[in-house]
Amino acid sequence: LDDLERRLLAALTGFSAPVHRGLKVPSIIVADDLTPSETVQLPRDLVLGFATNGGSTTSHVALLARAMGIPAVTGLGDITSRVRAGETVLIDGTNGTLKDGGEVPIFANLHPGVPVGGLREHGARGIGLYRSEYLWLNRGHEPTEEDQFRAYRDAARFTAQLGEGASITIRALDIGGDKIVRGISHKEANPFLGNRSIRYLLANRDMFKTQLRAILRASAFGRVRLMYPMISCVEELDESAEVLAEVKRELDAAGVAYDREMPAGAMIEVPSAAINADAIAKRVDFFSIGTNDLVQYVMAADRGNESVASLYQPTNPAVLWLMRHVIDAARHRGIKVGVCGESASDPVVGVLWAAMGVDLLSMSATYIPVISAVLSRLTRADLDAYARIPVEMGNDVTAREIYDRCRAWLAEHVFDFENIVL
Repeated sequence: LDDLERRLLAALTGFSAPVHRGLKVPSIIVADDLTPSETVQLPRDLVLGFATNGGSTTSHVALLARAMGIPAVTGLGDITSRVRAGETVLIDGTNGTLKDGGEVPIFANLHPGVPVGGLREHGARGIGLYRSEYLWLNRGHEPTEEDQFRAYRDAARFTAQLGEGASITIRALDIGGDKIVRGISHKEANPFLGNRSIRYLLANRDMFKTQLRAILRASAFGRVRLMYPMISCVEELDESAEVLAEVKRELDAAGVAYDREMPAGAMIEVPSAAINADAIAKRVDFFSIGTNDLVQYVMAADRGNESVASLYQPTNPAVLWLMRHVIDAARHRGIKVGVCGESASDPVVGVLWAAMGVDLLSMSATYIPVISAVLSRLTRADLDAYARIPVEMGNDVTAREIYDRCRAWLAEHVFDFENIVL
């Protein structure tokens, strides 16, 4: 009778859109309840399962689901308030349980000259860090605007093939430190604290504008995001935004197509940026935490110096405090935050970043299957418990103690953990 009532009202009001309107990918249907007519109208090839607030094991939807060979869990009470569209869940129709998955999208770090064919095979959801500086390093001189445009365009086109919502984040030129380009970089007494990355670009406006034009032009061919490297203060962001606006005006005047809504974000890899993350978040569309440099600068330990390698500690309490502060600032300002440092490729540390609330991880593609396998075995509740480990241990512990405790927890809670990470 309820079903008949709904169908009559739909016919009388002229609103009879099918319940599956908008369903384009295989999905689990989460609803307050489903009527028999709604259930049978659902496209079988796009429905992986049902989960409803109401009903029972003998309700219409449960009976129809069994007849259709589709897993279903009914009578969950408030599942529609606990699960949002787009989240990953696991449904067990045999035992009548539904759990939310701990999936965090995993992207690949990539630079020009590296084959992209394996990204899909490894499960990359996009390119989270495109190291544009390799266009300079591979040539030994500044590439032209056309050289850059073609490289960025081709990468954007490939990224679009990785699936719906895939994007590529192109980091603006990050030279200096240990990345020296003959004729462009200059020898400095302390290059890691010198005229590198965004500082170099702002001091060389023509080069900066050339790269921004190439990136903007490429944004017409895929979902492109621009990322400013080594931001240390809001002045650098304000000045960068002025240069970007100037380039946009020039492209508009020339009638060149580009994505006017292209997001621009900041790498958080300098302690001052991490501490002042709330102010920086006001000026950008996203954060990407570069843990390689952030750990190096927090610990005052050159990550390439073997004699101080033991001080490169992503799980040091000071580093973890800054990570939580940056993530909280991003949440407060309503922007996304990811991690693009190679620490994300360590299952113990990468899963910790996911547990602490980052929205995506980016790493060398070969590590993606391992991190994905570990995350797929954890629920959101598991991740919340995992994130509490270093908090409960406090600051009066070593980085190794935190790391070992986290690894032991994963070994206990993730099925076949040791074999996965071998």
